[in-house]
Amino acid sequence: MLTVDATINDPYKNIKQQAFMRELPMRTLGAAILATSLIASSAFAGVDSNSSAPLAPGKAAGVKQAQMHGALAWWLVGIGVVGLGIGLVASGNGNNSSTPATTTGTP
Repeated sequence: MLTVDATINDPYKNIKQQAFMRELPMRTLGAAILATSLIASSAFAGVDSNSSAPLAPGKAAGVKQAQMHGALAWWLVGIGVVGLGIGLVASGNGNNSSTPATTTGTP
């Protein structure tokens, strides 16, 4: 049985290495930004100036207040979508005029 090593006979090996070296700084930067955002979001999650704990034991978790804010946001999004739809319909290309046919010749 004859086996061929693909790395020896790969004519695109140099091109692949160059592409990887071009992508490396962007990958490193993306990984650093991702790690920073994950650490920062978990560090500041639930920290409020009014309370020392994320949820005080025995007190409400603010579910009703969160539900009211969510409803307001959906109402605003819905009004925006309806307004956008009305704007698109009103500014539609209503070019229904027909051009008269041109004739050449004498009547």
